Amino acid sequence: MLNELFKKWADVFLRPNSLFKRENKAKSLSYGAKSVLLAGIISAIIIILLGVISPASVSEFQTLFGANATAALFVVSIVLVPLLSIVMWVVISGVLYLFALLLHGKGTFVSQSHALALVSSAFGIVSTLLSGLISVVVLSAPGAGIIAQIVVSAILTLYNLYVITVALKNVHKYSTGRAVLTWLIPIVIALAALLLLGIAVLSTVATAISPASV
Repeated sequence: MLNELFKKWADVFLRPNSLFKRENKAKSLSYGAKSVLLAGIISAIIIILLGVISPASVSEFQTLFGANATAALFVVSIVLVPLLSIVMWVVISGVLYLFALLLHGKGTFVSQSHALALVSSAFGIVSTLLSGLISVVVLSAPGAGIIAQIVVSAILTLYNLYVITVALKNVHKYSTGRAVLTWLIPIVIALAALLLLGIAVLSTVATAISPASV
């Protein structure tokens, strides 16, 4: 199974359209869950190794746990990263499936979740590795490291959205435009909600401060 998963994760980047055409008939959530869980464990191991190689890159753990920073990093990474990976996979797939149905998608939740599991697994590992390596660069060359972080994050995000679009289009048998709207609409709604929340918080703070300043 490991060799099969590694090949599929590579195909997420190299041949996404071909991959999701092959994977379109998946009928079980267990395979997707195994993919996400394994990718979460691999990402956790990457974080731990980078923390051991470059302790300064995880300085917040040293601040909180002192001499036990490495042990704390190990426990937190091994437990939280796989768990959060599974939770985020289920939540994101659920939200996207709701909007896919509203846009007349024909695929099932299981097929969509299977495809998105491969996407999240592949991008999770790569983004964790690159972010960790760049964080080490930031320590030695802050300016270059920050620029590299921005550029790499932007490229990964855009390509991730492209692959998600390909996956949704293959699963739900609708147009590229509807596939884009499936992920774009919830993003816009989330950003609008955050904006309104920020305005509400600022308004509350301003109201609380203004009587004191009079």
